[in-house]
Amino acid sequence: SIDEASISQLSLVTHVAGLLHTRDPINDNSSSAVASTVAEFFPSFLWLLRDFSLELVSASGEPISEKQYLDRALQPVDASLPEAHSKNCTRKTLRNCFRHLNCCTMVRPAIDEDILQRLGST
Repeated sequence: SIDEASISQLSLVTHVAGLLHTRDPINDNSSSAVASTVAEFFPSFLWLLRDFSLELVSASGEPISEKQYLDRALQPVDASLPEAHSKNCTRKTLRNCFRHLNCCTMVRPAIDEDILQRLGST
């Protein structure tokens, strides 16, 4: 599942993305780089969740898509919570750096560990 720990593990990616700048070839005065959005240069972002077992439903019980699940996970957290600034910074940077965010889920191929160990040998 997408939880706070998994989002925080992406903080390195978002930190590096925040340091990236591009130069404006028309107004390049070689003394300063013009900061511009890096989203146009970044690839699409795909969050692959393996061994996924949650039901994708809204708070009201309506089915939601994998993309909606990701969108909800990347919504800002309540500013009154501890460490809200850093949590929201990671979320905001992901949204700003990647124009296309998507999520795919993969269920565990077998519940029984013995069957799982033998899947490749049949």
